[in-house]
Amino acid sequence: TKTICVLPTPSADFQVSTSSGCAPLPITFTNQSNTISACEQAEYTWGVIFQESACGNGGSWSFLNNTNTNSVNTVMLFDSAGSYSVTLLAENICGVDSVSIPVEIGAAPLLNIAPIDTFCESAVINPDLEVADACNDNTPLQLTWQFPQGSPQTGSGENPGPVSYTNTTGQPQAYE
Repeated sequence: TKTICVLPTPSADFQVSTSSGCAPLPITFTNQSNTISACEQAEYTWGVIFQESACGNGGSWSFLNNTNTNSVNTVMLFDSAGSYSVTLLAENICGVDSVSIPVEIGAAPLLNIAPIDTFCESAVINPDLEVADACNDNTPLQLTWQFPQGSPQTGSGENPGPVSYTNTTGQPQAYE
């Protein structure tokens, strides 16, 4: 007997672990092409094109976990904000096909907390946060505050409201 290998014309396809998030963001790309289990292995080529960024930076990405441009499946790390297009090219002796998926990477927001004065014995503060997140127009911020030894001890949002501190030790005390 002799084995006969009949190959399909490639139809490139893949799935992503996520297609958006904040940098640095690792993303797993799983090849779903019709040639994965063929009797002869196809050749695969992964590519990334940086398209644009509202942050004024160039694109930055790299392969992770010992994967590379010719891995069947791959993991990539996107280091900078912007719009990317990830492409998989599948090729065998019957032909070639490619597919692309957009990936949106946001930058971490820039946060600035206004200075807080020194107080005697007790204080009520109103933390005020300035947020500059022009690169993340599509990603709403979720802010959580912690006020150890304050009342309340937690808050949320850009301005979490008044927080009370009372020094009952008779000694200087710093709160973070």
